Amino acid sequence: MHETRKIKLYSGNEKLEYNGKELPYSMLQFWQLSLSDILFNMNRGTFAEYIVRCALSEGGFDALNEENGTIRLWDITGPDVPSEARPARIEVKSAASVQKNTPEQEEISLPDSRLVFSIRKAIDEETKENGRHSDLYVFCHYKASRKEQSILDMNLWDFYVYPTFRIDNDPKLEDKNSISLYRIKKLGVTPVSFDMLYDEIMCQISIVSEQLPKD
Repeated sequence: MHETRKIKLYSGNEKLEYNGKELPYSMLQFWQLSLSDILFNMNRGTFAEYIVRCALSEGGFDALNEENGTIRLWDITGPDVPSEARPARIEVKSAASVQKNTPEQEEISLPDSRLVFSIRKAIDEETKENGRHSDLYVFCHYKASRKEQSILDMNLWDFYVYPTFRIDNDPKLEDKNSISLYRIKKLGVTPVSFDMLYDEIMCQISIVSEQLPKD
């Protein structure tokens, strides 16, 4: 099992420094400037990962303050799974009916038929194998129809949880870089609300647990 890079979490109160002295500019101000435009696709993806962490924490698995303030980069390590298997790796992807492709762009609305999620394969840095290295996908759909609606409202989000092995074993999907919302629905994946997301993740983990390697 390869080792995951970790970072120390900032509190937001940290200040820039110059010549050994603190400047009146904080990490909180940086976050406000860089991340407040959540409709921008890149920021929305980060926000979707945060939502999933919140749902896991709501269910009793602390995914926000792992290991004394450290957090894993780029992925979420889910709850321990049964059968003495290692923790499941969860990959979060997002799509939005109202979105921005660049920070400068005005908000645009897209029909569900044009919404897609990335399922692109990648090279594992340790094994050098090309593939999908998560065990479970959580596809997060921000379904608001107007830009005035609040992206912070969890009632405006649907979540589709799908095991990675089902994608890898599907001849129509195994070599694809993306999957459409339409296709996800055709596969019979039922969307769940925020308050049901933890239970759905745990349910799907139980399905994939027997395929996970032992520690």
